[in-house]
Amino acid sequence: EALAEQTDNAELKAVFTPVAQAMAENEAAIVNELNEVQGRSVDMGGYYLPDDEMMNSIMRPSATLNAILSQLV
Repeated sequence: EALAEQTDNAELKAVFTPVAQAMAENEAAIVNELNEVQGRSVDMGGYYLPDDEMMNSIMRPSATLNAILSQLV
């Protein structure tokens, strides 16, 4: 949000304005998705060498937030 509101760098502003707007518009959905996974045990595919794909899905449980953040890549 701060990068979207700043005026020193127009390129950063252009990149982050739609992201900040999307996050604000979808805040309730994102919070709900994050709250839904709280308190559940998860299978990481191993303790010392967890499965990367499984860990990625565990650590990024909000499909809405993931879609918004994918705009930055």
